[in-house]
Amino acid sequence: MPKIKPYMNKIPAFYRKQAIDIMLFTHVTAMCKYGFQIKDAVEDFRDTYNLDEDNYPMGSALVTFSNMRNAFLWNELKDGKI
Repeated sequence: MPKIKPYMNKIPAFYRKQAIDIMLFTHVTAMCKYGFQIKDAVEDFRDTYNLDEDNYPMGSALVTFSNMRNAFLWNELKDGKI
C-alpha cells in the first residue's frame, strides 16, 4: 500500500485519486503537445512529483491516461466538437 503524504491525510482518498489523475492527464497532454512520447511524459510526471513505482505504477498511469483521453475524446466527438 502506498504511503500517504502528511499533507494529503486530510483529503479523502476519492478526491486524492481524482486530483492526481487530472494532474497526470494535463501534464502528459501538455508534454505531448511539445513532441514527447506518452511514456516519457508519464516518467517526467512521476519524477516531478516524486512518485515511484510503488506509489504510482507506470502501467496504471498509462491506463489512466488512455482512459481519460478516450473519455474526453468520445465526449468531444459526441458533442460535435471534432
